[in-house]
Amino acid sequence: QLQLGDLLFADGRFSEALTAYEHAVGSPEPRVRVPARIGLVQSALRVGSFQKARSEAEVLRGERPSDSFALAVYGDAMWSAGLFDEADRGYTQALSLQPEEARGHNGVARVLSARGRFAEALEHSLRAVRLEPRDADFHHTLGNVYERLGRYDHAATALGSFINLLPKGLADSRALWAT
Repeated sequence: QLQLGDLLFADGRFSEALTAYEHAVGSPEPRVRVPARIGLVQSALRVGSFQKARSEAEVLRGERPSDSFALAVYGDAMWSAGLFDEADRGYTQALSLQPEEARGHNGVARVLSARGRFAEALEHSLRAVRLEPRDADFHHTLGNVYERLGRYDHAATALGSFINLLPKGLADSRALWAT
């Protein structure tokens, strides 16, 4: 179920991935259960099931309090639930544990951008993209930061990368906006 969830998620079939991850999260094996819970949170965020993402992320943080990636995913769930200070704490904890955690840098970039600290947000966003250049969401954040800075040519390039990195055939409202 974990492997099926990963394949479905990579294909942009988030609702189906969510179901597979829900089955896998019941595993007694932490090496299956934890990645399944991470996938469950990320899939729930993609389909707009923010309460599910939040509750599962809270369980994830309890299970893996020293896992930088899990803490960054927790931050994403809290951000989507509108709990911005809690999200900031998750991202900050992730980076304190692992300074090269790309998802943590992306989250910090979103937090800083929301606070109007665009130059600092740009540094974190660029670092996230350098660390994980194939993650579409990081390019989306970078494009938004460049837009806020009035650097529209760079914003267009970053958003073009975002669109190109989305799973083929994915009807994503963010892709329509970015286009």
